[in-house]
Amino acid sequence: MRATERYLKHATRGLWGKARQNVRLELRGAIEDKIHRHRLLGLTEEEATRAALRDLGDPHTVARELNRVHTLPHAARAALLAGVATLLGVQALAGVPVVRAISGSSGEECRKFVASPPEQRSAWERERYEQLLREKNGVAGLLHWCRAYAESRSDLLLLSDLVAAFEAAGIRLTPVIGADNLYQLSFSGGPGIYTLYLRDQNKVIDGEKTIQTNALLQNLLTSLPQHIPLRLVGLDNPTLQVGPAQLKIGTESNPVRATDLYALPIINDLEAKLGSLSKHRATLGIAFEDSLVYSPADKALRVGGPDGSLYAVVTNEPVFTPLGAPVNYVLRVRATRDGLIPLEQSAFCNAQRPCNSRVVSTAQELLNATERREAAALVYSVDSADLHDLNLTPLPASRVRLIPYP
Repeated sequence: MRATERYLKHATRGLWGKARQNVRLELRGAIEDKIHRHRLLGLTEEEATRAALRDLGDPHTVARELNRVHTLPHAARAALLAGVATLLGVQALAGVPVVRAISGSSGEECRKFVASPPEQRSAWERERYEQLLREKNGVAGLLHWCRAYAESRSDLLLLSDLVAAFEAAGIRLTPVIGADNLYQLSFSGGPGIYTLYLRDQNKVIDGEKTIQTNALLQNLLTSLPQHIPLRLVGLDNPTLQVGPAQLKIGTESNPVRATDLYALPIINDLEAKLGSLSKHRATLGIAFEDSLVYSPADKALRVGGPDGSLYAVVTNEPVFTPLGAPVNYVLRVRATRDGLIPLEQSAFCNAQRPCNSRVVSTAQELLNATERREAAALVYSVDSADLHDLNLTPLPASRVRLIPYP
């Protein structure tokens, strides 16, 4: 406790009266929260305190930043001092290591997509191709659009960035000699060594090893026990918290969406749920945001709730494969905007073959609708506070309205 008091004394030097009292209160809360997180990793109280104070940074630097606020106009100064925790959060975020995302596309996929003979396309691929030709004003426009999309994708993470970010955040990754993609993971000052298998590391781009972006969470969930906190904060270029460590995933030039990161853990859970109820094998595909297979949203689900609330939507959209192939279910993980979940129009849905025509309340009702060849959607709210336990709760159909997208 003496170490905490010394930190608070130095960090608030130069502040007086009510401002100093408020800052001390918020700083103390931030320190206690960090101590709790370090204790979860097995550190003693003294070790956790040292780690927490180290995380917050040099107290003299904090004091200089807080005193610099006093040079601002009164209104701005009052706002910043009233929310010193936000100020410290921004300051801390600036020191959070970043893992860059890149596109794994060479543009060759676009050339093949545009140039492949019609007989090599499935029925829905031909339909989608003709639709895109009309939308993009011919082959040249389609090729330009496809390449621009491919270059903007963020489907790979640089492995060197990931290792460096873990190290900077106090997590040591040690390659296992003779085993590709296998690492020993340990926390600075914490007990326990865990085996992390970074599978899906299957591309080398400009000499850099990479890992599939949407596989990262699944790898961590497989490797780390439940007492190690694991969560995402934010929707665009989210901050990944692993125990007491933080690292930022994605950049402005190649952004990463948290909804796409959640998709793989969620789909594994839902496949098991549907598979346990269905007499046929339930196969799910993922509709990532900005997917080539989907047009901009033309429908939406009105669910209410605050913006940024996370939902998983499962639809029974048929994929045009040879006759007799099972119906696929499609998963969209989306966050609400103005109380709405956007539903992109899939290429194989039209006036003759509508998708998402009604909302159901349970997985069994979705399976029953599929048996009757009726298009339906099931909506789950997602509690993402703990990635080890992504709670999915189906919403009653009475709480969801399917409407045209505004």
